Amino acid sequence: ICVILFDCAHAQPIAGGWQVTTDEVLLSEMLALAQSELAKTDGTNSPSITVIKLERQVVAGTNLRLQFLFDDKKQCVLIAFKPLPSTGQPT
Repeated sequence: ICVILFDCAHAQPIAGGWQVTTDEVLLSEMLALAQSELAKTDGTNSPSITVIKLERQVVAGTNLRLQFLFDDKKQCVLIAFKPLPSTGQPT
């Protein structure tokens, strides 16, 4: 007899893994960074961005991954690192 438990494999988040977040502060920071980076590379001052997903990964700080559509056609991924406040590094 073989028993396979699919529900248990995905019921709990994986420690240290990527987790979807709806944190509005992180989202606004990542959107501002995405707009800044797009302005540098594409020359667009006010690009149209549609958010697909924002994820975070807690490490010795926080990794952030924003998946979005640029001008509703180009899918992009922006990854950034936010250090712990105690490090004194700029965020």
